[in-house]
Amino acid sequence: MHVIKGNRILAVLPRQGAQASVCDILARHGHACTHASTAQKALERIESMRPDVVIIHCDLEDMPGVDLCGKIRARTDLRDMPVIMISERSDLSLRLKGFMAGAQKFLCEPVDEKELLAQVEAVAARARPGAKPRGIAKLIERELKAGLLL
Repeated sequence: MHVIKGNRILAVLPRQGAQASVCDILARHGHACTHASTAQKALERIESMRPDVVIIHCDLEDMPGVDLCGKIRARTDLRDMPVIMISERSDLSLRLKGFMAGAQKFLCEPVDEKELLAQVEAVAARARPGAKPRGIAKLIERELKAGLLL
């Protein structure tokens, strides 16, 4: 039996390019990523795959991403599922709406690869008792020591 070492991620992003980019980054680091382009498809995939983390773009076709986050939080069986919001906009009111809807993190596009990985691993680890972030923490630590990150 093949066991995936990383997390199961559902990326709910309206554009194909963004879906491929986010999923490629996550897959290169051992995570299994599935994508959906609408809130309705996302809810169906959440039912079937029960992801470890859901990444939701704020601007979906069929409903605002903040509303999808609220729908996830409204269900008792999904209440603790980690959610990260992504948007092209960085205005404070949108970020606050995301947090009020239940998102743990909010990233602005273009998303930095290391930040995406660190946030995904951090929220996934917090959702699992006794778990710790995976390899990205070691990579960031090495780069900090080498002076590559300031």
